[in-house]
Formats: sequence, structure tokens, C-alpha cells
Amino acid sequence: MITTFVFDGALREPGNSVIESIPQFRSLAEIGEVSTVHTETGDLFESALLGYHPFEVQASPGVLAVAGMGFDPPEKSTHYCLSLMSFSEGLIAPASHLLQPNEATEIKSILTQLNTKLLTIVSHNNQFALVWEKLGQQLLTPPAESMSYQTSLPQGDGEIELRRLIDDSINILTDLDFNKRRQDEGKPLLNCLWPWGAGVRIPCPNLNFRFGTPRKVFTYSLRLQGMARLAGYSQKVAFPTTLSNLFFEKEVLSLGALFLQSYRPSLTEEELEESLAKAGEDWLNGIFDALRNKKPFQLIALDRQRKSGIVMRHIATEIQSRFPFDERTLTESKARSLSLNQICRASSPQDLE
Repeated sequence: MITTFVFDGALREPGNSVIESIPQFRSLAEIGEVSTVHTETGDLFESALLGYHPFEVQASPGVLAVAGMGFDPPEKSTHYCLSLMSFSEGLIAPASHLLQPNEATEIKSILTQLNTKLLTIVSHNNQFALVWEKLGQQLLTPPAESMSYQTSLPQGDGEIELRRLIDDSINILTDLDFNKRRQDEGKPLLNCLWPWGAGVRIPCPNLNFRFGTPRKVFTYSLRLQGMARLAGYSQKVAFPTTLSNLFFEKEVLSLGALFLQSYRPSLTEEELEESLAKAGEDWLNGIFDALRNKKPFQLIALDRQRKSGIVMRHIATEIQSRFPFDERTLTESKARSLSLNQICRASSPQDLE
């Protein structure tokens, strides 16, 4: 497999570029061919990144979350994401801030109190998921701004168990010390665990067998960690601080690693520029230093909607792109267009010829 770096959400609209201002990203057009990238509408983003064919694999958010946490539940079970929400005066709203380590520790200390014979909560870092050891049809409401508690409750099979879980989470979480402090400070409480994104794990084709080589996936994305695990790949949460020559050659190029760095759509231009500049300093400089080994790699930047993007493919022979590595290439009718699945499935540069 070709080593692939993906900067998800790094592109803005043409004429309003941030990536264009980062020297290391500008230099990419000097070392490889730049093409446009398109995604298949409705296809699972994480499966495309791993090189599955379009629509070959489908997995719900709950299935990816449970798999990403390294949990292997019974076969006949339903998996859910479990979002931490704020409940107040009959309304449910998303948590207004990132969970602090001490708050996560308090929450994890009471999770076993919410488990039942059929329901098991699993967690990883500051994220939570749920396993119901039964199957059934349900109507679940994904987290959204200011939902009505009563009209948004789960309906269908298992609704009694799920509604009891939600009620119990409100009663127990509200009494935690950190929520009492938040109440004294006039801040919204983090006092409700909300199930959504239900699905059943279906076996996926093992990509180690398909492509014949092991692969490491580096990402903070729990969804991609889950998809990588289902595909049989080794996934790592911890990113290297910098890509040194030794790390790049032994851990990345030799195994055809996949790196995913995601940028929230809500980032301001200043915040995005700061993050991309750091990536340029910490990562791309290391990539450029390691080019002497002449091994191929590719770097993808996607827009905030994950509908389009650009890719630079560096191969052993010297090639310089006719197009820049920024949003201007998106409007170039003569630029070659490749699907995300196709790019990430390539085992060699010749696969894309």
C-alpha cells in the first residue's frame, strides 16, 4: 500500500484559501502530480479511506464507536453511540464544552451503576458507547440543539430499557461533584447519556488478506479506529510529535501507513492556519527530508463537507505538477479527477495510471 496522509477539512472555498499560505503545502506541487479528489455520495467515509470499494461496507456510528473502543460484544447485539448531553427544564442539548479529565474520571466511576443484564456501557478516553444484547427496530433521535426530552426519547424495541438508562443517567450524573460545581457557577450540567446511531456489526472483508500487507492507521478519530479494527488493520491513537527520518522510513513508508488529521468545520481561518502551519513544521518537513529513499506516498486535503479535495502523489520518478496544491485546482477542468476509494486502494503508483 502507498503511505497516505489525509488532512480532513483543510480546504476552504476557492478564493478563500488557508492552505495556500503554508510554505510546506505550497511545495507539494513541486514534488508530485496534483489531481482532484471526489467522494461517492452516501458512501462511508472511513471505509473509503481504507480502500474498500464504494458502498462495499456500511457500518453505523454505534458499530464504529464500539469497535474503536476495542470491545467485542456478542454477535446478536445492537451497538450505539452514547453522547454526553445537558438536560434542563425538559430540554436536551449537546455538551457546551469538551469534557475535562477529572470530569471524565467521575463519570467513568459510576458507569457500572447504569449497566444491566442486557445493557453495557463501554468507554475510551472521553467517549462512550453502549451495547444492547438484543436485536430490534428502533427510532432514535441523533443529538441536536435544544431537543424536547419527551418527544425525542427512543421508540420501538427495547425502548423501556433505553429510556430507563437515560433517566438513570440524569439522576446519577446530576449528583456528581463536578456537576454541583457547574450548577453553583451557573453553567449547564453534563448530566445525560443519550443513545443514538444504532447498528449491528456485520463482518467486513479483511484488508490484510486482500492487499497482502499489514498496515498501520494513525488517527484520533474513533470512527476510523473502529473501521480499521473491523478491517483487520493495526490502529494507533497516538500521533508522533514529528515525523523523523527514522520513524518515517521504518514505521510509515515500510508499512504503507494511513494518517488522518481532522479539522473541525467550525475552526476559524486563524485557528486552521495555526494548525496547518504546525503540521507543516512537524510533519511535512520530515516527509521532505525522507524523500531520498524514493518511496511513493500521497497527501490528500479535503473540504469541510468531504465532497471534494486534492491529492498530491509523489512517485519514484521526478514529476512536477501543472496545478497548485490548494483550492484553485478544484476549479481546473483539465485536472485529473480520482475517487477517494481509488486513491486509498492503490498499492502502487501504477494502479492509478
